[in-house]
Amino acid sequence: MLFDASLIGTTPFEILLSDFHHFFFVFARVLGLVIGMPFLSQIEVSGRFRAVACVALTMAFAPLVSGDYFPASSTLTVAFCRFLGEFLIGFLIGLIARFALAAVELAGHIISFATGLSSAMVVNPSYSSQGSLVGVFLTMSAITSFLVLDGHHMLFENLLASYSRLTPDWFSLDSPLIKDMFKGIVILSDTLMRVGFQMSVPFLLVNTVLQFALGVLGKLVPQVQIFFLGISLQILLGWFVLLVSMGAILFVYEKLNTSTYSIMGFAHG
Repeated sequence: MLFDASLIGTTPFEILLSDFHHFFFVFARVLGLVIGMPFLSQIEVSGRFRAVACVALTMAFAPLVSGDYFPASSTLTVAFCRFLGEFLIGFLIGLIARFALAAVELAGHIISFATGLSSAMVVNPSYSSQGSLVGVFLTMSAITSFLVLDGHHMLFENLLASYSRLTPDWFSLDSPLIKDMFKGIVILSDTLMRVGFQMSVPFLLVNTVLQFALGVLGKLVPQVQIFFLGISLQILLGWFVLLVSMGAILFVYEKLNTSTYSIMGFAHG
C-alpha cells in the first residue's frame, strides 16, 4: 500500500510516520462505525472487545484505501478536524442501520399498545433500560436477522465505498455534502416513522375490529363480562397476528436497511 517505488530515498522514520498517518484516519472512520452500528454499540458489548474490533477492522481496511487519500496535515488543528470528520462519517454509516432498527422498535411499541401488553416491561439489552415486551422481542429478532443475513458485511462495504464517494475535505461549513446529509436525515426520519407505523397497521385494524365487536356484544348481551373477555381476546389475537406477520416485518426491515443507505447516498454498488 505505502511501500512503493516513490518511497525510495525516504527515511524509515518518515515511512513510519506516513503509515501511522494513514492508519490513524482509517481508524477514525472505523471507530465511528463500531460505535454507531447495531450489536457492537450495545452496552453489553465490552469496551475491550470493541477496541479489538476497531483495530482488526482498521488493519483490514487500511490496505484497501489509497495511500494518498489523506493529504498531510499541516497543523494539529487540521489533523483534529479531519479526525473528527472521519469519525462522523463512520458514525453516520453505523447510525443509519440503527435508524432502521428504530423503525422496528417504534412498530413494537405501537403493537404493544394495540395488543394490551404495554404494561409488560422487560429489560432492553440495546439500551440497558426497560422496554415493552413486543418491542424488545422485535428488536432482538431484527438484530439476529441483521447478523444472520450478513448485514454487518453491508456496513463494511458501505464504509469502504464511502472512500470513493467522499473527499477528505468534505467536513467544512461550505461543503455541499453537509447540506445533502441534513436533507437526507430529514427524509430518512420521515421514511422510518412512516414504515414503523405501517408495520403496526394490521394490529391496529384487528384491535379496532375487536373493540367494535365487543361493543356490539356488550349492547346485545349485557350479562357478558366484556372487560375480561376483551383483554384475553386482544392478547390472543395480537400474538396470532404477530406470528403470522413476523416474517413480513423482518423482510421489510431488511429492505429498509438497504433503502436507508440509498437515501443517504452510501449504497454500495
